[in-house]
Amino acid sequence: MRYLMATIALLCPLAANAAPIDLDAPGALRKLELGKPSHHARVMKLVRAAQSAPCREQAFMRLQAALDARDLDCSLLIQTSLPPRQRVTFQLDGAQYTTVVELHYVTPIVR
Repeated sequence: MRYLMATIALLCPLAANAAPIDLDAPGALRKLELGKPSHHARVMKLVRAAQSAPCREQAFMRLQAALDARDLDCSLLIQTSLPPRQRVTFQLDGAQYTTVVELHYVTPIVR
């Protein structure tokens, strides 16, 4: 029982650090650019790709593999704003990122 409690106590701080980094928060991109420039460059490439093509297209999947992005999740829910938006979550080197991107490939119909 002691070993179980010790293991749980050791793993709790790791779970607390696993919270996704919200790239839409004020100053988050600048902090990422200064702290992890390689992640910043990869994040920006993924964001631009998510804006211009659906996440399930082959070109986007190849980019995801080339940038070594894991656990990519593009929300099926598209926000009906102008322009339309979608939440994208992915992982780079163990750090999880989340952001909302404007969808440039969707043509809204205004009536």
